Amino acid sequence: MRKLLIAAVFAVFAAPMTASAVVIDFEDAWDALGYTGQPTDFYAADGLTIGGNYFGLIGGVSRGDPGNFDSEGTNGPASLSVNTIGHEIILTFDTAVDLVLDLGATFGNTSDVTITTVRNGVVDSMLMSFTDTLDNGLGTWTELSWADIDQISFQATGGWRAWSIDNLRIDEVDVPEPGTLALLGLGLLGVAARRRRAR
Repeated sequence: MRKLLIAAVFAVFAAPMTASAVVIDFEDAWDALGYTGQPTDFYAADGLTIGGNYFGLIGGVSRGDPGNFDSEGTNGPASLSVNTIGHEIILTFDTAVDLVLDLGATFGNTSDVTITTVRNGVVDSMLMSFTDTLDNGLGTWTELSWADIDQISFQATGGWRAWSIDNLRIDEVDVPEPGTLALLGLGLLGVAARRRRAR
């Protein structure tokens, strides 16, 4: 009986897990929506809804940005940006994800950004400062990452006001495949049947 239970548990952890990964660089949203477009539901098929207030797409210097942001996307010229204190970007996912993205500060200044995550209903906030040390019209970009989150927000809370996010790499948190769960169920049924026979 113990051997069957161990085998069933091992099968769950040894079987392949499914995970879908997506990369969002905002180029397609820029092409469809243009300057200051708000791609609220643009990536709904990828499990992402974008909310907040007064955020927008920018084209970066090479796309003729008129100077409001002075920031060039890191994987091409488009990025998602805010440019006033109090403005916010909220990323909400259909399922828990691991997230990596680039956040760029602009204009040779420091921007204070409050980052708030929601993970299984638990809210966690931190204040981070990002400085454009290059001051070359392209911004200074920092890679950030989080694990197993349902939602994340970025709010401009101090310092200089303009910053952007780009290159979202989104991985759904691994879950057992349906066949794996079925295998576990069969294993446990086998254990139960063996116990009944032993009695």
